[in-house]
Amino acid sequence: MVTIVADVLKQRAGSAVSHGKPSENVGGIQPLVDIITRADTKTERTVLEGLEVLDAELAGDVRAQMLTFKDIVRLERRDIQRLLRNVSPAILGIALKGASGVVLETVRNNISARNSEILAFEMASAGPVRASQVEEAQAQIIRSLREETAAGTMVIRRAEDDHLVD
Repeated sequence: MVTIVADVLKQRAGSAVSHGKPSENVGGIQPLVDIITRADTKTERTVLEGLEVLDAELAGDVRAQMLTFKDIVRLERRDIQRLLRNVSPAILGIALKGASGVVLETVRNNISARNSEILAFEMASAGPVRASQVEEAQAQIIRSLREETAAGTMVIRRAEDDHLVD
């Protein structure tokens, strides 16, 4: 998969130069992150695992720039609430199956008591679900989060951004 991505990037870079357009600097981590994040979760995982084998440091850098379901805890409260407002309780219930306690608590702290009851009901009534269903539900939420962050309406706090100012 990594080879295919690399070949496509080479072709695009070659075609941009061959059409007489001024050459531009093509490369870096961000185009790779953009390509991977547009893929389905299975492809995303396969590419990252292959990249890990080829270049562990690069794979770490790519993972650091990608948004994951766990990144919800790094949003501001109002952003979490706005994101969750647009997610159906059924999808959220499936997405939270197997989520860490921190993520589950963050979600519960940012929804109303009534919605918390609905969420608990949805999670209980769903019963056991396939991991692929959980991943797809999480991917739906992350797609919304990626759209919001790309538009600049939501910001993910990075660890290095969390310092105190007097």
